[in-house]
Amino acid sequence: TKTEAEEKKEARESVCPIPTTNLPPKFRQLIVEEMGSRGLVLVIQKTIFFSDINPTASRFSIPFSQVKTHDFLNEAEAKELDDKNPMQVWLLDPSMKGTNITFNK
Repeated sequence: TKTEAEEKKEARESVCPIPTTNLPPKFRQLIVEEMGSRGLVLVIQKTIFFSDINPTASRFSIPFSQVKTHDFLNEAEAKELDDKNPMQVWLLDPSMKGTNITFNK
């Protein structure tokens, strides 16, 4: 079994390098043309740690202090989250595989 120190070290180790801020053209095309987005907004760019993908944690942390812009939701979406209502959103990973996740504030 792992010691507590080993588990903490593993949780701090990156499992995915920070990507560049320029979105590859295939992502842009998929998001704008095929998914019908009206625009692209960089919300957060962060290193993915084990704690972010740990299936027992069941969460992906987006620290408020690391969010690049807070204006990525429309008014109705922002109100829903302010009212503590969860929102179903589509998360697109670097392999262009989409996953439906729940977005909570």
